[in-house]
Amino acid sequence: MMIQQRYKNYAISFHGYYYALSKKVQVSDDTTIIVYASSDVNDYNSVNKKKYTNTILESANSFKPKIYSEKDIRNGELTRMFVNLSGFIIQKKGIALILPISTLLILIPLFLKIY
Repeated sequence: MMIQQRYKNYAISFHGYYYALSKKVQVSDDTTIIVYASSDVNDYNSVNKKKYTNTILESANSFKPKIYSEKDIRNGELTRMFVNLSGFIIQKKGIALILPISTLLILIPLFLKIY
């Protein structure tokens, strides 16, 4: 499944997005993993046409979809971001334990609150 995620921070006028392939895998009766990673997507962004290579999950590089994106993306109004590898490990042990895994590639300062 392909997902699109958008981020907005009105304080600094930052609007970004990324596309990622996602997969949910139940590895045992009490553990599920949800992972996602970006590939080189052609989304017809008129400003950012840079090619992307996933340096962590090389198998994602063979998938090069073309997506007819929304007008704001095609016009280059949003900043394109990439996810090398990200996801969650969900374990049921009396309570649901959710552990985040992330290598989100965003070129913005860490102190920003992203929506």
